[in-house]
Amino acid sequence: FYNIYAMGRDTKLWGPDASEFKPERWLNMNGPVDSYVFPVFNAGPRECLGKRLAQVEMKACLAYLLPSFSFKLAVPAEDITPDSQLTFGMSSGLPCYVEKLS
Repeated sequence: FYNIYAMGRDTKLWGPDASEFKPERWLNMNGPVDSYVFPVFNAGPRECLGKRLAQVEMKACLAYLLPSFSFKLAVPAEDITPDSQLTFGMSSGLPCYVEKLS
């Protein structure tokens, strides 16, 4: 038995700043993250069937948006609260400012 939410915040796996949102921690990786260490989509025979589609969609979206737009949070990061339901999201969305780059 394991708790996916708790594993994503485990300081033994991610360091003392595990609870902080730091996308740059993924930049220095040598390969894909082991699904058993970071089981967002579960792992093994019960792995999410949409995992690869979700990853391709995310990469395509980022490749299209990041060169053309700048994104900044519209609220302090500590005001963003999780909303635990069947899927994990944010209770009041993720308000941000979007600015077109020149």
